[in-house]
Amino acid sequence: MAARTKYQIFISSTYEDLKDERQEIVLACLEMGHIPIGMEMFSAANSAQWQVIKRTIDECDYYVLLLADRYGSTIPEEDGISYTEKEYDYAVRIGVPVLAFVLDRSASWPGDRREIDPAKVARLGKFKAKVQSRLVSFWKNQEELRGRFAIALTKAFADSPRPGWVPASEVASAHVSEEIARLSQENEKLRQLANEQRTNIYGDPPELQGLIDRLRSIQSVTMESQSLATFFDWFGAYIFSKERDLSEITNEVHLFDERYNFSGADTEKLIAFGLVDIHTNARGEIVYSLTSLGKQAVRKLKRDLYISPTGEWVGLDEPVPTFPSPAPSPSPPRQSHTPSPPSS
Repeated sequence: MAARTKYQIFISSTYEDLKDERQEIVLACLEMGHIPIGMEMFSAANSAQWQVIKRTIDECDYYVLLLADRYGSTIPEEDGISYTEKEYDYAVRIGVPVLAFVLDRSASWPGDRREIDPAKVARLGKFKAKVQSRLVSFWKNQEELRGRFAIALTKAFADSPRPGWVPASEVASAHVSEEIARLSQENEKLRQLANEQRTNIYGDPPELQGLIDRLRSIQSVTMESQSLATFFDWFGAYIFSKERDLSEITNEVHLFDERYNFSGADTEKLIAFGLVDIHTNARGEIVYSLTSLGKQAVRKLKRDLYISPTGEWVGLDEPVPTFPSPAPSPSPPRQSHTPSPPSS
């Protein structure tokens, strides 16, 4: 069963002259199963309350404006704009769908509910002109207003769909089957991957060998006549346990072989392959470090140089094991030799 979506409706108007009309809209919202938000509970007389009103409009799905013959309370420090107009302008600016209902000129309307202040009459005329530059509905009485509101809101649901509010229990039940199926497929993929990884005694991802082969096919710019894999074999070991800045790397290259001049072209390729990361440290220096994949690739490149007498591999971040000397014999002993990694 589809989840029942409820929409939050912000109702904006002048207050004293439109109490009954606002109540009609509130009742219509409730009867349609939606959530009316009236600003009767707010005293929009200070900036703190205005922030609450803004946040409420942000969270609403639709904005409803009721406009008759009063302009309403104004804000002197904001060039005399009314709170109602300010709410309307904000809703339009942030893109909340607006449903405006303007009192028809031919409607019978009590004189005590009309604006008499000349300045406010002028502002009200301009406000109405602004509102009527967009699609509006006109009404003459409460019954007509309620009917036009229900029609306009239903049409807005289709023309301007909004997220709305759905009970959490219904959302979960609507998606639980899909989620179970997705997790089952993911679990199966992980089992297959685990089985594949068991065949790789070093825990290398399957694509690692192909990546190293790719490095071996690319010419290094820093180390002439050598491959990018050879450069990375040295460079990766140098930054394996500590990030290094550009000056350190440049100096180390010269110490390694004075014929070489460090080129950023090599590191750019390594960054593109996801082996090396470049960022700025706390001192504002540009530094290089290995990614997790980069460390795996360095270990793989170094394994041939890290073979122990027992045939076990020793990683770069593990101590090279020591082995006991052979037992003395009558004949001159053969000198044992444990390969050591090249200095970096």
